[in-house]
Amino acid sequence: MKWRATQPPSVQRFFTFGRFNNNIQVGQEPPTCLAFLINNEGTIHSATAEGIIELNTWYHVAAVSGPEGMTLYCNGVLVASNAYTGSLAAIGSSTNRLGRTGFPSVHQDRITFDGQIDEFRVWKTAWTEHQIRENMFNELTGKEPDLVGLWNFERIENGLVKDAGAGGHHGKLLANAKVVEARLPVPTASTRTQRVLDLDGKGSYVALPPHIFTNLSTATVEGWVKWRSPRTVPLYLAHFFGFNITMGVRPGSPVNADPSGVELWSAGEILATPGGVIELQEWLHIAAVSGRGGMKLYCNGVLVAANDHRNPFDLNPELLNAIGWWQNARANAAGETTLNGQVDELRVWNRERSEQEIRDNMFKNLTGKEVGLVALWNFNDRTANDSSKNAFHGQFVGNAKVVEAELPAPKAPLQPEKALQLEGSETGVALPENIFTNLASATVEAWVKFQSDEGDQRVFTFGAPWDNLGIRLQGGNRLNYFLAPKGTVAQVNVEGLVVLQKWHHIAAVSGKTGMKLFCDGVLVGTNEFTGSFNSINGQPNWLGRASEDGEGRRFDGQLDEVRVWNRERTEREIRDSMFRNLTGREAGLVAI
Repeated sequence: MKWRATQPPSVQRFFTFGRFNNNIQVGQEPPTCLAFLINNEGTIHSATAEGIIELNTWYHVAAVSGPEGMTLYCNGVLVASNAYTGSLAAIGSSTNRLGRTGFPSVHQDRITFDGQIDEFRVWKTAWTEHQIRENMFNELTGKEPDLVGLWNFERIENGLVKDAGAGGHHGKLLANAKVVEARLPVPTASTRTQRVLDLDGKGSYVALPPHIFTNLSTATVEGWVKWRSPRTVPLYLAHFFGFNITMGVRPGSPVNADPSGVELWSAGEILATPGGVIELQEWLHIAAVSGRGGMKLYCNGVLVAANDHRNPFDLNPELLNAIGWWQNARANAAGETTLNGQVDELRVWNRERSEQEIRDNMFKNLTGKEVGLVALWNFNDRTANDSSKNAFHGQFVGNAKVVEAELPAPKAPLQPEKALQLEGSETGVALPENIFTNLASATVEAWVKFQSDEGDQRVFTFGAPWDNLGIRLQGGNRLNYFLAPKGTVAQVNVEGLVVLQKWHHIAAVSGKTGMKLFCDGVLVGTNEFTGSFNSINGQPNWLGRASEDGEGRRFDGQLDEVRVWNRERTEREIRDSMFRNLTGREAGLVAI
């Protein structure tokens, strides 16, 4: 929908189902509030979001009602909710309108909608945020399951607006309503189509030859993987890959009881990431290093775990090698013994690859002739052949097959024209006091370039000494996210993550689900503490400076795109918007 006017006293209803004291509505409340209302026998239940609407801008709006309560989404993001569980069945829908209320005798001068509407849909199920976001740009056919109404304004016959759904609930144009050509938003190019390996979890995998990689003391194995179902701890299965007894990658195990974490195992040693790395049905790029330089795990091009266990990669090369399976795997509760998901562009290198090398090549399709590449299974020819000169060709087992799939595409890096430069303990940006004290949940994001890790490099500090929230880089390259209400300190610490003189995107989430620290779009640490801005003192607030005085508390570097949101953002939301320059009008954004 797009509003052309939002000035009082106009209430600008997007739609209304029902009559005066029994109805469901979505519309604008002056001046910029988006409102979802259910009126049941005169009792109004509302879910509203202030500051949403901007004139002459297209918005995708979704209003969900039912047993889970009322939820209001704007552009695929949850912006408001209410616990009321009624829906259309509770109010009836004897009069249904797009662009006005269903009771014209009330407020006759402010009942119509001044703007444009397209692709209006009604579903008989409560859609999730993920479903809404995945389908908001799709053109529907009208035959989709659970779709009970679709008015896309493609067919107008004698003033009738045809319902493209099976119900045939045709509408009628009234007064000056008309159909015109308009330019709607299009999705950004965030995916690419490729052929990938598809495994069903029921004994399907790719068997690789034995006696391969017998001369590698160090190796890097990397590729794209998507898990469709979680591993049931403590059973070992759902392996991304397994090479002899030396090396494999899988979801969490008894060492890491959270199956949303990733583990690299190497000759009995286990390296685990924090939970929350794996999102089902989402592609993840994983790079695993094992050998003389220790064990390292990278997710989406970011180092997330490391240790100093120096296990040679070529240990015990007689045992089996496979993609999507490991020889000691046992079935989970669903009877799955192998990976239920997809794999693409699996590579093995004869050395340790750096973080920069991994990031620079993760979206590229290799030829197999690259220096140091000793195996490449990309499935582009619909086989499990190795494209490298070594020809370590695999064989499909069970129902393993190659299918077309959408993979993530590279995003252009942020190129700020201007950034805040700070040098030393006397510099910083003082923000107004008591600006976020009402936030029970929040996400603070920023682009940061550290020029030093000496002392206490404070990116931001909100609140008084020992009653505050902040991010800092401490000596020894330790990234520290702290929340200290009245001196009780909760922290998330991650070491060895920051590269000096390089831009990093940092996001700190706080609220009911605990503290989460993200670096470059990847979850790198958590803490169960559930406080947020409303737990701490509201003054002073600083960018690039500590609220405590003292030597060593300084920031040497640059800051850009510092953002504060009034809710806990997900990893996907952070990753999707980290490279975008925002307008300041985004739903849930309270400061930028």
